[in-house]
Amino acid sequence: MTRFLLCAIAFMDRAIVGFGFALFAPMLLENTNHLLPSYSNMHHRIWMLGLLMAMSPLGELFGAPILGRLSDRTNPKKLLYWSMSGSIIGVLGSAMGITYQLWPLLLLSRLLGGFTAGSVAIIQSHAITLAPLKFRGRFLTGIEISVGLGLLFGPVIASKIAAPNILWHTDFSAPFWLAGALSMILLILFSTGFPDFHEPSPSQQPIKKVIRETPGLLKQLSAWLVLMLGWEMYLHWFPALMVRKFQYQENTLGQLFLMMGLFYVVYQFSFVKWVVDKLPHQKIIHTIIPGIAIGFIGLGFCTQDWMVYPSLILYLSCMGLLVPCWLTLMSNDMPTQHQGTLFGTLAAIASASGLVVTLFGAGLFEHAIQLPMIIAGTLVIIAWKIQARRSI
Repeated sequence: MTRFLLCAIAFMDRAIVGFGFALFAPMLLENTNHLLPSYSNMHHRIWMLGLLMAMSPLGELFGAPILGRLSDRTNPKKLLYWSMSGSIIGVLGSAMGITYQLWPLLLLSRLLGGFTAGSVAIIQSHAITLAPLKFRGRFLTGIEISVGLGLLFGPVIASKIAAPNILWHTDFSAPFWLAGALSMILLILFSTGFPDFHEPSPSQQPIKKVIRETPGLLKQLSAWLVLMLGWEMYLHWFPALMVRKFQYQENTLGQLFLMMGLFYVVYQFSFVKWVVDKLPHQKIIHTIIPGIAIGFIGLGFCTQDWMVYPSLILYLSCMGLLVPCWLTLMSNDMPTQHQGTLFGTLAAIASASGLVVTLFGAGLFEHAIQLPMIIAGTLVIIAWKIQARRSI
């Protein structure tokens, strides 16, 4: 029950993030919601889309390392409680901003939701303290499955709930209202029936000293940063690519993410969960990173919508195995009392990457809609080169 509830919280946390991938591009680029004036041109709409998508990673950039660090020093259960509470306020604020067409409220709500979205980092660090060293990969795989499913099924859920055949009209705020209600139920279950987490270690070395003294960890973090730049470039601009190039709407985007989610579930439970602790992590990482790059670049050169499927399957197959292996590799290098700080740092790296690509990606997308995917693949290749130096 404890592990299931943690996975449910991680799923909901990422699903709310995933709502934006299916809803924001059609909502702003196609003017299906009047958040922006009807006379706004495409240049203005693209940059406003980048600004809106940047709010969540901007908040998480500052919130994740703070919450991760505090989880090593204070009671993580109380910290997770307040993190979930902040996320509920953020998602309900997003719903109100869309319903009443309050653009500033929507931006501030996404910013708050990002700042308090440290739940996953806290959960990951807690899972590590529960798991024996040789089973850390399997424990992290369970959390990563929940995170991945949230990012994949979040857009599916959002697109279906917002569709006219559900509510007789397109309502982009409906998924956020529902997420707020479900999050409050999870918060009640968590606060009333969840046991206390481990007690934090009373004495710690400064994290900078730990990183300096851990062989190869700094290179791992550098490679992770470059990988996240590529991944976030894909994550934020792939839906916009499908909208502009193939005229996808929120419903067709939802169907695409549904296909990706179903493949991801089968792949994770039938393959990844059973091999992640049985094969050398470094060898797996070095072998499969190029597949992610090929998948991203392939998306940029697709001329018909059916061509995206082989590239997406290749990307999902490689990324689904890469993330738990790489996180386990870095976690094994870090002392147990610094696990919260490590995962908070990794989340901050991903958030910083998301902030960069949402802003600079808008210019790339406006210049050529396939350019963000090509840049994403190039960044993944650079990360592959950096990570390969770990064993040198």
